[in-house]
Amino acid sequence: MTDAAAPSPPPAPVESATATTATPRNDRPDGVVLLAIWYLVLAGGAFFAACVTSIPIGLFSFASHMPGPPRFLGTALFGFGLLFAMACMILLLAVAWGLWHLQEWARVLLLFVSVTHLPFFPIGTAIGVVTLWYMGTHDDVQRAFKTA
Repeated sequence: MTDAAAPSPPPAPVESATATTATPRNDRPDGVVLLAIWYLVLAGGAFFAACVTSIPIGLFSFASHMPGPPRFLGTALFGFGLLFAMACMILLLAVAWGLWHLQEWARVLLLFVSVTHLPFFPIGTAIGVVTLWYMGTHDDVQRAFKTA
C-alpha cells in the first residue's frame, strides 16, 4: 500500500511591481490640496466670466443701429477681453494641475500669481498674503515639492 503524498502548502502571494509604484500621494500637504482646489475653482470662474461677459459685449458690438463708437471697436474689445479671460483660465488650470502633482514650477508660478492677488483688497490681499506665507515658510511644503 502506498502512502499518499502530503498536500503541499499553497504558494506565497507574489507582490506585483505596479502595486508598490501606484500608491496614492499621501505625502501631499493639506494646504497644497486646498490651494489646488481653490485655483481650479478660480479657473472655472474665469471661464464663466469669459462666457458671461462676452455675450452682451458681442451682441452690442454687432448691432449696427446703435449710436456710439464704430463696431470694430466693440469687436476688438470683445476679442481682447475673451483672450485675457481665457489666458487667465489656462494659467490657473496650470497652477492647479502643477500643485496637485507637486511640481516645483507650479510652486514658483503660484508665488507669482499670489503677488498679483495683493492689490485686490480685502479678499485678494488676504488670500495672497496667506498663500505667500504658507508656500514660503512651511518646511513640509518645501520638502514635498523637493521630493516630488
